[in-house]
Amino acid sequence: SDPLSPTLTVGTSTNPTVCSGTDGSVAFTTTNLPDGTYSLSFTSTGTSSPQDITVSSGAFILGNISAGSYTAFSITNNGCTGNAGTSKTLSDPLGPTLIVGTLTNPTTCSGTNGSIAFTTNLTNGSYTLNYSKTGTPTAKSITVSSGAFTLGSLSAGVYTAFSITNNGCTGNAATSKTLSDPLSPTLTAGTSTNPTVCSGTDGSVAFTT
Repeated sequence: SDPLSPTLTVGTSTNPTVCSGTDGSVAFTTTNLPDGTYSLSFTSTGTSSPQDITVSSGAFILGNISAGSYTAFSITNNGCTGNAGTSKTLSDPLGPTLIVGTLTNPTTCSGTNGSIAFTTNLTNGSYTLNYSKTGTPTAKSITVSSGAFTLGSLSAGVYTAFSITNNGCTGNAATSKTLSDPLSPTLTAGTSTNPTVCSGTDGSVAFTT
């Protein structure tokens, strides 16, 4: 009789730890496959097929794979093919979210005490926020606490293209915020009154402002 075909049973999967990472994996158990190296074929939207795997004590791991959908697993040994139609979907980590909140304008002309508030799904800690100020790319360290942070020490200008990268995943906020200096005083000279005597000091000039 023909040798027994291998069996494949799909087990647990592990997602990549960074976006576009290749450290994901899918575990398998098998029968009728002696210990050794084989070629595992599959259909995938992630890592290309086939991949070499090593069977040990009826188990093996398809490792070093990226995020994507994996199915139609098969191994052929001695002309006999074993299949597993179970589908596994691996996902990249959740990327950062950035929601732009309220702004505070500088309190003095050319001042640098303006700010923009943000909310995010990032855990507490320090990160680098990239953004553009009036067309100039800029990066500044921010500290997330309880899902929020403030980009501070800002002068007047147009701020946009906010992004944070964490674990290889980038979150963006395309919202534009414009910080403005306080309004400058206006002065309009009005009517004047001449002194009433020579060398007098009772002349005047009226202003509106």
